[in-house]
Amino acid sequence: MKRYFVIMQDEWDNLYFLGIFRKLEDAIPSINDWLEVYNVSIDELKEYPSTYNMCFDKEIETPDENYVKVRGFILDENEVIE
Repeated sequence: MKRYFVIMQDEWDNLYFLGIFRKLEDAIPSINDWLEVYNVSIDELKEYPSTYNMCFDKEIETPDENYVKVRGFILDENEVIE
């Protein structure tokens, strides 16, 4: 079964693990909770095929003209996260 591993990257390139989700849409509330700090939000995430199992990579401009990134990766049920 496919799972979505979602991380955030702030303007200083720090990474934050948000969780593993069964459906991509299920990640949106957690992402918006995290983005609340920057006074921005996302409405939807669209999965796209790419290398390294990355399913989406979205850069979001903040009101102070910095950028944060939301990234999602596809995990196979048999993969182990360290």
